Amino acid sequence: MFTGNILNRIKYHFEEAEPYYIVLSVALMAGSCAGAFTLGCLSPELVAELSVIMSNYSNFMSNGSLVKDVFFEGIKGSLNLSLIIYVCSFTPLALASGVFVLSAKGFCIGFMAAGVLKCFALKNAALLLLQSAPCQLFSIAAIYLMSGVGTMNQKVHRSFFQNTILFILIYLIFILGTVCEVIIKC
Repeated sequence: MFTGNILNRIKYHFEEAEPYYIVLSVALMAGSCAGAFTLGCLSPELVAELSVIMSNYSNFMSNGSLVKDVFFEGIKGSLNLSLIIYVCSFTPLALASGVFVLSAKGFCIGFMAAGVLKCFALKNAALLLLQSAPCQLFSIAAIYLMSGVGTMNQKVHRSFFQNTILFILIYLIFILGTVCEVIIKC
């Protein structure tokens, strides 16, 4: 009974918020394309410098030297993104904040993927991209859910307490992505 009620609410949410999720998906794709295009427009000298930076970072991560820093920076970054969406969920800017955050996330993903493909051999590039994909999926899913819940908050009129609990639960998915990133990269 309880599980059926939860599943019905989830189904209702996705049916009602479908247009918003389409807009968020377009924002993520546009950001990814913009990130890849930006890297493609860089001069060969900047790409060579980027390659050195990526190699150094990859070496540091394989040695396990930056584990604690990466974990805390990931938590801090995800908390900032979550707070932006959470605060905006009480205003008419809820969808705009989700579009902005997903566009920025897409830009970073597109830039990173294009940089890895341009700076490393194909075998190494595939390994690096596969390494970062699971954690990116968790964080993107969390941003999608936060944006959808925040946008629907204007329509459903959830209480402050209900909205806060939902955001905390979704933020735990974000933290899971950060933990996954640290475990995989170290």
